[in-house]
Amino acid sequence: MSGPAFAVVTGGGTAGHVVPALAVAEGLVDHGHAVEEILYVGSERGMETRLVPPSGHPSTFLDVVGVQRRFDRANASNWDPTVDIERSPLWLYCGKAVRIFRCPADLSTIVPSSGTSKGQRVPRIRKIFDYAGNHPSLRACWNSNQTDLLDGGFDANFQNLKSQIGQIHMRDLMLEEYPWRKLISNLAEMKFQGYCFAEIPESNDPVRVLKYFRGMFRAYQNL
Repeated sequence: MSGPAFAVVTGGGTAGHVVPALAVAEGLVDHGHAVEEILYVGSERGMETRLVPPSGHPSTFLDVVGVQRRFDRANASNWDPTVDIERSPLWLYCGKAVRIFRCPADLSTIVPSSGTSKGQRVPRIRKIFDYAGNHPSLRACWNSNQTDLLDGGFDANFQNLKSQIGQIHMRDLMLEEYPWRKLISNLAEMKFQGYCFAEIPESNDPVRVLKYFRGMFRAYQNL
């Protein structure tokens, strides 16, 4: 790009990260900024190399590898090798990392709220938030995994993070193993203003699939 950027937008790996980042970039364009003023920074290995160039935004793709999305001791030791990570609570160091590297108040940092490991379950995420000082820009990504039903059940977990949920990842709404109606009803009740992302398998007929997904999403809201 020939001049300084007004903003740098980043997000990579999968379309679930790239598309929302591009939406932010397009929002800035809609508010009067030139396309060439918004620089997109991503990875050489991610989906962004395919999705960003057609947008017209200048881009820089770096030879980097993203942080692994798991709370393990190897990740903690990468940024703080001096601590005794074998004897200390890992959530403490995750919270410390968030507190050190937290973003400005006008941006948001998203922490996955649930996963397959014990370290990614809601009570542990709650501890990370508390240890990070509950910074106003720190938000949880509610991942809609089966682990949401552990540790006291869905209701207890949702209440534990309710005030700090920033976005929702949804699997196929046809999966009866997950309380989709309860989740969507709770979001409506709290007047949730974030995004709900459909993290569903690829289809040869994506428009039709998304129409079905939207139909079920509306049905769970009694619309």
